Amino acid sequence: MKRALTLISLLILLPLVSAQFTVSEVELIVYTDGYVKVHYQLIPDEYTSQISLPLLGKNYEGVEVVDENGNPLNFEIYNESLVVYVENSHIVEVS
Repeated sequence: MKRALTLISLLILLPLVSAQFTVSEVELIVYTDGYVKVHYQLIPDEYTSQISLPLLGKNYEGVEVVDENGNPLNFEIYNESLVVYVENSHIVEVS
């Protein structure tokens, strides 16, 4: 529970750190074994070609990034951040 509260606190600060996008939705599912599934819905600013989303934790498995139509977007994990190439997307879903 303490871990979940820490994650939520950090996610609240996320929009203050980056002005490339707006976080419109965040969902955290915390499992009893300590695994946390995170889902973001992001709205990129106009004329943004890429966004950098700070990642929480150290282990990232099964990362999926899609646009509003479910089409996969190119991304890379770099220095504990997820760099997403948004192209012409209006909504970006990260899981």
